[in-house]
Amino acid sequence: MSATNSSAGGPGNVPRPRTPAHILIVDNLSRDGWTWAGALRRAGYRVGVAADTDAGWHALDNDSYALLITSEDPTGRTGLDLIRKVRSVPDDFPCLLIREKTASDVGEVARLLEPGAALAKPVSIALLLSTVRELLRCGESGRGAPVTT
Repeated sequence: MSATNSSAGGPGNVPRPRTPAHILIVDNLSRDGWTWAGALRRAGYRVGVAADTDAGWHALDNDSYALLITSEDPTGRTGLDLIRKVRSVPDDFPCLLIREKTASDVGEVARLLEPGAALAKPVSIALLLSTVRELLRCGESGRGAPVTT
């Protein structure tokens, strides 16, 4: 059964979730992170925000989330570090990594994001929302999501 209700439309006629999925965004409180959080809330999701890897790990340890969205900091490692930590515990928790277009570690990222996806900045709200819906759908069914870069 799909987590969305196609009869109820959100912004831009985006289907709203029946039971709002709880999504954690771990970002360095950039404008992008707040934009993503606002768009997801308007689409009907419950959203938590953490400013760094430590705060994100603490949030994941103390609450239940259906999806982790994280981005790389200017050094390029924060998002991957958190995903590595999440992958160190036995769980098929979906993760979405938003990163700069240039990436030399595509193979490592593909392995870490199983299940999950990577999107290159800048990310349109439409692409973010469709990717989130797909990852949540894949998470519910237990099958991996495609990795994109």
